[in-house]
Amino acid sequence: MASPTHLRSGLGGPARAHRRFFLWLVGVFVAIMAIFSYVNTWVNPLWVTHAPWTNDAKFSDYRQIYRNLRTAKAGLARSKQWDTVFLGSSRVAIALDPAMPQWGDHKVVNLGLSGGSLAEQAAFIDYLFDHQQGLKTIYLGVDLTDLTTETDMARNAGFYESPLNPAGDVVEREMRYVTGVSSFIASVRTLKTASASKKDPDKLPPYTALGHWLRHRSVRPMRAILETDSIPHAVRMIRQRKAKLEIFAKKRDALVRILNTCLAHKAELKLLIPPNHAAYLSVFYIDHDADPTFTKDRETVVKLAADANAAHPDAPPITVWDFNDFHPLNAEPLSTADPKTGFLHYWADGTHALETLGHVMLKRMNNWPIDDPKEATYGVKIDTNNLADRLKDLHAQYGKYRAANPDEIKWVEETIGKYASAGTVKAPAEEEEGPHPQQ
Repeated sequence: MASPTHLRSGLGGPARAHRRFFLWLVGVFVAIMAIFSYVNTWVNPLWVTHAPWTNDAKFSDYRQIYRNLRTAKAGLARSKQWDTVFLGSSRVAIALDPAMPQWGDHKVVNLGLSGGSLAEQAAFIDYLFDHQQGLKTIYLGVDLTDLTTETDMARNAGFYESPLNPAGDVVEREMRYVTGVSSFIASVRTLKTASASKKDPDKLPPYTALGHWLRHRSVRPMRAILETDSIPHAVRMIRQRKAKLEIFAKKRDALVRILNTCLAHKAELKLLIPPNHAAYLSVFYIDHDADPTFTKDRETVVKLAADANAAHPDAPPITVWDFNDFHPLNAEPLSTADPKTGFLHYWADGTHALETLGHVMLKRMNNWPIDDPKEATYGVKIDTNNLADRLKDLHAQYGKYRAANPDEIKWVEETIGKYASAGTVKAPAEEEEGPHPQQ
């Protein structure tokens, strides 16, 4: 005769055991998800899982965001209301300092992305204005060759998985941030960094709480990086440009969208052409680049800025600052590198200026006091009226640099020849991310 329990439940002993196991499994899963959710929102490792109990004061300096940079920079963008933001590639991420004393009580953040192209910056601009109500000023770095490079790194750099992708599934993405294993791993990494950094400040993460790539940028001497990375990169770029040199519509349209969106929101937009070291820049002259003065890029930028200003006469006018030339700060002699480390004062490598030079750039763009007369002449504000003179001056500057630095020029020529004769430069390369955190 069936027991009362059997009659009530309709299940025999084995069935009840399976149900208990299933409920136990569900309970374990729910418990794990609850733990993950609490830890991920408490630590907020990528700036996208803020909750009332999030401890930003405890963890903001220790977040290891470089593995998920686009997600984390989007999180920073929406984490609070900012007055000023920096956008661009790793050149901006390294050089522009949001913590300079001159900012006073302005809330400033560096949202530069390694390998970030104009197409990504256009999406970032849209995202910013979706989350910011009182944004006053945007500094946008426009890398020379971005407009003439068809490809970008969005597919391989996490753009499509980040909040910057307008076509992403918002609900799925936000749930993944809160409950995901990758977020939990990032939380654990943040906790470990917080513990280790208290004993050893060198364990602090590459990026500061304001998004500035301040640490772990390179551990090699400047000359070595030029020889193995920067100059070969220039030679590959030149081969690509000799094969095909044009302004690509996708990049041009992205820049047009950026300019008009900023002016429509009445935000002040300061475009800057970031610098390269003179040794790197000289490769484009020595190796007979199709356009060593980057005339196409500069003409496009100033014309589009002028067109946007004319279309929005009531908005603050866009300005374009050009820092890419043979100015003495860009021609910091390789021979002056620190004898122990091989580091220069202003430069991390051939294409990335340090914040020491970024400070000069910001002082010039904001008309802040400058004590060093050499720094006072750094950078030129360009427009459609003075561009022709600027291009002529670039040729003259190269001639002066070449005459004043014969040993450096000889070394650059030998390095170019070494790679060409060895056949190591085989094909055009896509845009590179720049230096990686040495951690």
